[in-house]
Amino acid sequence: MNWLPIPGASYYTVYYSSGCNVDSINVSNETNQSIILGLCSCLSFSLEMSVSIEINGIYYKGPRTAPTVTELPTVDLSSYSYTEAISTSSPTSASSDECMNTSTLYISLPILGISLFVNMILVCVVIGMCCKKKIVYSVK
Repeated sequence: MNWLPIPGASYYTVYYSSGCNVDSINVSNETNQSIILGLCSCLSFSLEMSVSIEINGIYYKGPRTAPTVTELPTVDLSSYSYTEAISTSSPTSASSDECMNTSTLYISLPILGISLFVNMILVCVVIGMCCKKKIVYSVK
């Protein structure tokens, strides 16, 4: 996530929430970007930011605001597909629930095909057993 710097900011606070974690991180005023490691993969998440300014030794925290999504990163689809919020405006929740493990999909399709094939064979065997003429042997 990145943002435009605010003159006079002491630090930025990024609030994040996902299915397994709700937390925040403080980011130095010397940068305008941060990697958020506390997000759970493949779950919805939201982001908010605030800026803190020091005046006469007292820190004043601004309101939480949602970032404006301006571009999405390029993602290698062979492992995961997801959406990430990237802001280039003043600190201002973005959300994503478009996460899917595509490698699981590649494994699931062959298993589904094999299962369908085995079920078709079993249906043919059952139909064959039901339609089979009964042969009665008599002993003389």
